[in-house]
Amino acid sequence: MKRDAHTGATHSADGLCYLAAAQVEWPGGTLADVLLCNKDDESVGTVDGVLIHPPSRRVRFFVVHVVPINGFFLVPIEEIVHVDAAAGVARLEAATGELRLARFDPRAVRTFSDDDAITAMCAPHAA
Repeated sequence: MKRDAHTGATHSADGLCYLAAAQVEWPGGTLADVLLCNKDDESVGTVDGVLIHPPSRRVRFFVVHVVPINGFFLVPIEEIVHVDAAAGVARLEAATGELRLARFDPRAVRTFSDDDAITAMCAPHAA
């Protein structure tokens, strides 16, 4: 697994905002403390939140807390291949054979707001 040195600051210009995992519901409850594993069943970290693009109503990245280095990284949503609701585990696999994570500073992106929720609800259609 490679970790890129750039931060998620460039993503804020794309209109993305952060939503904490405890506020994201799915069939297994919330995403809080969902374990993220690679295809070899090795732990990568835990889901801390997601980056959302409200106008398109799309989650673009998982924000993952990687414990050994005590840092946050972005995982593109396309890298997630399976989410096991019963076990509370998300599995990922890199299309290129090697997962590339971008370092992320949670302070670089604004928090999902009530205005973002209205934007998402009133968007003409999901892109």
